[in-house]
Amino acid sequence: MIDRSHTARILELNQANVPHVGNLDHTELEWLLTHSLFQHATWDGQRLTGFILGLEPGTEYGSANYHWFCEHFPELHWFEQRADAFLYIDRLAVAADYRKNGLGRSLYAEAESYCRDKGLPVLTCEVNLEPLNQTSLDFHARLGFEEVGQLRHGPDKLVSLLAKAVD
Repeated sequence: MIDRSHTARILELNQANVPHVGNLDHTELEWLLTHSLFQHATWDGQRLTGFILGLEPGTEYGSANYHWFCEHFPELHWFEQRADAFLYIDRLAVAADYRKNGLGRSLYAEAESYCRDKGLPVLTCEVNLEPLNQTSLDFHARLGFEEVGQLRHGPDKLVSLLAKAVD
C-alpha cells in the first residue's frame, strides 16, 4: 500500500500526466487510495518516479470506464472467466524523465503479480483515442492488451477499453 504521507507527491505526478490520466483533486485521490486494493509506487531516493492504482469489481466508483468493464465484462467471452475476475487499472503515471526505460512495464508486472496472487486472470484499463495518446496505445499493445470496446465522454474525449489475460 502507498504511504498516505506521499499523497501530495502522487497528486503532483498525476496532474503532470493529465490528459493521459484523469484530472484529480486531493479528495478524489484520497478516495482512490482508500478504495484501490492494488497500489504500487516507485521511488528514486526521495523522488516519486511512478505509481499505479487498481480496483477490483464491486467498488462503488463513479468512473464510467470502470462501470463499462463491470457491466460488459461477462460479454467478453474470449476470456471465459467469472464476471468479477479482473483488475481495473484506474491510473498509471510515470515521471517524464523515467519514461521509455521499463518503469511502466515494471509497474504492470506488479499488477500482474497481484492478479496471480488474487486469482484475477484479466487486467483492464483504458487509453485515450481523443485526445490521442499513441504512445500509450503502442505501449499497451506491446504488453498484450487488446481493445474490447470504446467509450465516448462528450465531444472531445474517446477512450479505447483494453484488456489482457494474465499469464
